Amino acid sequence: RLGDDGRVPLSEVEIDDILSRSADFIGLAGPQVDTFSRQVDELVGRHPEAENIVKSRLL
Repeated sequence: RLGDDGRVPLSEVEIDDILSRSADFIGLAGPQVDTFSRQVDELVGRHPEAENIVKSRLL
């Protein structure tokens, strides 16, 4: 669909090429997620009672 959209100045081949290399565009997202997950695991380990907290509206 994007290849047929006149507002997108790329051909379908160019769009497919970009999407096939999408892993090149994530930067440090993977390591950042791993770090965040470790931090959450540490907090859960220190405060296991927090697992029973039910979220609610703040305002």
